[in-house]
Amino acid sequence: MVIPAPASAQDRTFLSAVMVRNRLLSQNNSPLIMDIYTQGVHARRTYTLYKMAFRDIDKIGIYASQSESYDLKTWWKTSEGAKSVVTEVVGMLWVKCCFKPGEQGSHQEKWGLVKNQK
Repeated sequence: MVIPAPASAQDRTFLSAVMVRNRLLSQNNSPLIMDIYTQGVHARRTYTLYKMAFRDIDKIGIYASQSESYDLKTWWKTSEGAKSVVTEVVGMLWVKCCFKPGEQGSHQEKWGLVKNQK
């Protein structure tokens, strides 16, 4: 099943998780058990954001692809590996300390802004 997410300049993984959650809940798929396949070092942040979007669902698994650009055991030896790992570390720190998803079903949950805020 393909579930499109609207274009977004930020919080793309979280928005994708919200769209998946909304589709599954609208189809009364229960219990919600899923496995997510994502790109290498992005897996930990993806898992964290899906857990935030699904809130009380505990049955989320994660599978990570292996990069063909660098060896994860020696990621610091290539610019691609260093860029990927550092970007994900910074991203995870931001998620843990600063990301506020908003109430489930709210405008803020999808767009990160309070509607009609001036």
